[in-house]
Amino acid sequence: MRVSLALLFVLVAVPIVYGQAAGADAAEMRDVFESFHGSLDTLTKRNESKGPRTARDYQARREIAKTLSQIRASVDFLEALSSNGKPGPKEYWEGVSQDARLLRKLAGPRSETGSQKALLGSLHEVDADLEIKVTGPRGGGDVPRVVEVVVRARRGSQDVGAYQVWYVLKGWANTPSYFKPFDRLTDPANPSSMNLAPGNYFIWLSNGKPVTERQPASIGINGELRKEIDIPVP
Repeated sequence: MRVSLALLFVLVAVPIVYGQAAGADAAEMRDVFESFHGSLDTLTKRNESKGPRTARDYQARREIAKTLSQIRASVDFLEALSSNGKPGPKEYWEGVSQDARLLRKLAGPRSETGSQKALLGSLHEVDADLEIKVTGPRGGGDVPRVVEVVVRARRGSQDVGAYQVWYVLKGWANTPSYFKPFDRLTDPANPSSMNLAPGNYFIWLSNGKPVTERQPASIGINGELRKEIDIPVP
């Protein structure tokens, strides 16, 4: 569900006072939102700078413009939310920062997304991830939150231990420096768990090297505060 115009107006009308995001430095959060807006402006101007040559090109530019507008609405919502006195956990804002860094990468002069199709695919990843982040629990509650993600390694019907759980935001799936491990290995008696920001991830297992395919997981998409994931191992 997109951010409603009425709710967005109310939130944007609140004066922005940075530094209320728990665990986040005031200047850091200001930089995050300035980065978002700068990247959005750059991408918008770039998309509008050349007229479409074909019907397909025209459609792609329209879709890019639409996606950038949706991202901007989510960013404006989050910027206002960061000052509303209910900042939420630091993991949440780190997830938002990762989306800002990805958008800045896409807006860079040497972006790896050379084609409109590739750019649009990456923009859709940012948009979808932010959309999950701005959606609160169905029963009501604060938007900034974390989800307890419990992962079990399963061989047949049995839980197995000693596997490292890894995760990465989908938009950074090709950047190993963004791969992060859970705090402890899988254990049948004490399942591995981490608090993650709502968003779209890949999750997989390793034992020194990857032993499973990367499994897509939409965390918090329905407002849940806990998600259990079973990953089959050979």
